[in-house]
Amino acid sequence: MGGIFKQGKWIWLRKSGINQYADFVCKFYAENTEGLTLRVSADTDYAVYVNGKFVYAGQYPDYPHYKIYDDLPLSAYCGAGENRLAILCRYAGEDSSTYYRAEAGLIFEVLQNGKVLAASGEATRSREDKGYLSGETEFITPQLGRTFYYDACTDDGWIFEDAEGFCESVPVPKACSFEPRPVPRLKISESLRAEICAQGEYIAGTRSACAAEQIARAFLSYKELPEGAPRALPCGGVPMETSSDGVWFIADMREETAGFVVLELEVPCDAQIRVGFGEHLRDLRVRTRIGPRNFAFGFKAKRGRNRFYGALRRLGGRYLQVLAEAPGAVVYDCRILPAEYPVRETPVRAGDGLRRKIYENGVRTLKTCMHEHYEDCPWREQALYAMDSRNQMLFGAYAFENNEDYVRANLRLMRHGARKDGLLELCFPARVGITIPSFSLYYVFAVAEYFERTGDLAFVRETYPCLENILRAFSSRKDGTGLIPIFTEREYWNFYEWRDGLDGRYVFRDFDLPLSYDSCLNLLYLIALQKMLPVCRALGREGAA
Repeated sequence: MGGIFKQGKWIWLRKSGINQYADFVCKFYAENTEGLTLRVSADTDYAVYVNGKFVYAGQYPDYPHYKIYDDLPLSAYCGAGENRLAILCRYAGEDSSTYYRAEAGLIFEVLQNGKVLAASGEATRSREDKGYLSGETEFITPQLGRTFYYDACTDDGWIFEDAEGFCESVPVPKACSFEPRPVPRLKISESLRAEICAQGEYIAGTRSACAAEQIARAFLSYKELPEGAPRALPCGGVPMETSSDGVWFIADMREETAGFVVLELEVPCDAQIRVGFGEHLRDLRVRTRIGPRNFAFGFKAKRGRNRFYGALRRLGGRYLQVLAEAPGAVVYDCRILPAEYPVRETPVRAGDGLRRKIYENGVRTLKTCMHEHYEDCPWREQALYAMDSRNQMLFGAYAFENNEDYVRANLRLMRHGARKDGLLELCFPARVGITIPSFSLYYVFAVAEYFERTGDLAFVRETYPCLENILRAFSSRKDGTGLIPIFTEREYWNFYEWRDGLDGRYVFRDFDLPLSYDSCLNLLYLIALQKMLPVCRALGREGAA
């Protein structure tokens, strides 16, 4: 463990599986609350509670050989004497564009001024979570992985007090080196306000266990709210009732938002709730079912008042559409609480109103696509690509102050995605069946441009072998024409941009392409060589230059 965890061991349940949710609890004694911290790392994700209070959620995306840990301050959540730590974990268990599959595991230590008060081990009590549905569910998208279903009727309050079904944990043989989180943690805000922009009653039609499909199939009818009922959320309660199968409403965040969903409502009986999320509306509904994609999750509410906080899955979009299969409901809250990377915007005089609005929208877009790492979009992928992020780095250099640590962390994370052929993976951290050769050249651009802005010779020296391997992967393919042909093998997608003639045509294929040449590929290679010249000279590699 490299001395990072002195007593903590990797643990999990006796059996692991895909899309698995697990509960871990332990108690620790502290004479006072000064200097209490939790050191924690998980595969795939975690949400921490102390004495029933939410602390933080969000494992930094990493690789099996490049594992990141967090140090979370606990003093504000603890008291003198016995305290109770509860950690809810989600294990994806399968590759996607945002996750590189490894063994399931959790490791932690409760520290006070360097002294270990509690640590993960066989004595840590654990079980499979009773509320979340473990196992196969629908994929939101292939990039994001599976959606979730939660049953509040089976919630036994384990986060707050002892519950049944817990037993000793099992050690997991995970060999890895640890690094501290390279960027600040996300800030989760409750300041955003939403409003109910449409509502009514519905007939379910052909019923489906899939939440996204049920929302898409339902017959919706608009219905006015009672006179004087509030529309702003959160509020003291918006009453809805129906004589049909259920009630529905749409909550509008009023702008693209990425974060954790919170849903609070009261129902007169146990009720199935389906929640869709999206970026636009058509015919009174969020588009939840697009081809094989499923932009929705399920929640079974128990009779009475329910509050759900989805801390294990960050969602993106502007709208939430809720279908409650009940004769009525009182809605108190329905929002996406923004989870934002803390950046400081550069003061800019953007001219007249239109120019200023264009600039503000651009900065807003950049911020919405920045979390633990850059993302191509907050709704359907949340994936880190070398080409997209290179542009984000360039724009962010002007839009944000002191943002170079974040840029460097992204470049380092991408470097850990080096393949055996010298190129980089399609996304990071991920293991995808194909890669885009031209995107590896954009990584060379990004590192060289980072060096040009910062003069950070130590990082460039650390990254140089990866850059050299990328360029060698291209130069080794040069043929008698003096040009580099397209990558004809099946594992390569010759993509440059979403335009006819530039989109590579074939993504996943079971055949090799005929020999041909793309000017884009050769020009990008030449630009990469030009950008590498000052890098090589700064490193004293005149021969390479």
